[in-house]
Amino acid sequence: MPVDMKPLVYESKLIDGVIAYQPTKFEDDRGINFTYWSQDQYLPKRKPFCLHKHITFCQSKISISYKNVLRGLHTDKYTWKYINCLYGEIQLILVDGRKKSNTYGKHTSYYLTDKNLFCILVPPKVFNAHLVLSNKAIFNYQWSEYYNGPEDQETLFWNDPELNLPWLKKEGLILSDRDKNGKNFKDINL
Repeated sequence: MPVDMKPLVYESKLIDGVIAYQPTKFEDDRGINFTYWSQDQYLPKRKPFCLHKHITFCQSKISISYKNVLRGLHTDKYTWKYINCLYGEIQLILVDGRKKSNTYGKHTSYYLTDKNLFCILVPPKVFNAHLVLSNKAIFNYQWSEYYNGPEDQETLFWNDPELNLPWLKKEGLILSDRDKNGKNFKDINL
């Protein structure tokens, strides 16, 4: 496959401002090579996403988790996140917490693997959580702001009955105390 082919870009129809990328990969007997992020190549050149060209990432984080671990739902008021799965399989769920958004309270789900290479750009005030479906997964995310700890974030209850999120698994999950005790959506004010 030619190296100069453009990746596929999908604008979410469920949450404004969320964009999914599927990079073009080069594969041979040595393995796979792909461009994870290239600001000038990946971002659409048309409105309403022209503001994305101004995103810069200052921190890169990795989370290594095991099967049935659920991390999230977390967000803050300022940080863009660029997410992918480097190894394994995860379900990523996003919930729009932006009160002024046309998609406030809506949610969407993505299946991310080291095979499909999907990368998801998540705006500030959009909650994200991932559930590990494989025996082990490596979750990679870039941050546009420095992480200052959980006290600077909001934690949404992963199984809020009002949202009825489409988790692929709801029993036998491994969660932190923070995630077990998240707030209900109606009690969060971003």
